[in-house]
Amino acid sequence: MIEKMLEEMVFVFHKAEKYLMRLVVLCFVAVIVAQGLMTDDTTRFYMSWSERMEGQNLPAPVVAEKGDSLPGINVDIKSPQALLTIKLSNYPSASQAKIMINGQSRYSFSKQQVTLRVDAGDTVEIDTRDCRVPLEFRIDSGSDNLAYPSRGQIFSGNQSIVMIGKIIVK
Repeated sequence: MIEKMLEEMVFVFHKAEKYLMRLVVLCFVAVIVAQGLMTDDTTRFYMSWSERMEGQNLPAPVVAEKGDSLPGINVDIKSPQALLTIKLSNYPSASQAKIMINGQSRYSFSKQQVTLRVDAGDTVEIDTRDCRVPLEFRIDSGSDNLAYPSRGQIFSGNQSIVMIGKIIVK
């Protein structure tokens, strides 16, 4: 009787071993196929959670078109400095909105547009926390050596801090 039970247990273990080996091989093939699919950018975006959390790609090198400079302003600025004009789109002024460079408040929108002198790598933000209405800002122009932010980009803020981004100069 014990011998019969041992034989049945050995049979069950052999059968389980066979299925376990099939599962290991199947998982190995699935890993290889998944790694192959990850080489395609569009597929990787849907397969990888961290890829979706990364944000948008910034094409490099960014090239500004000729004629994007500020009219009437000497744009003969040597890198790593650049000029940037931010325009308040929906109101003539909003003095409560502050432009922060590297976390420090430097400019306010006492007029409809503000021209900034920035260095490469500076972080530009607009603080609209004290404003009671939603505001929209547009990058109106920039010096020839300004690669990011680009002309025409629109940012909006509603009682928050709007991140324009890090300044990239050519």
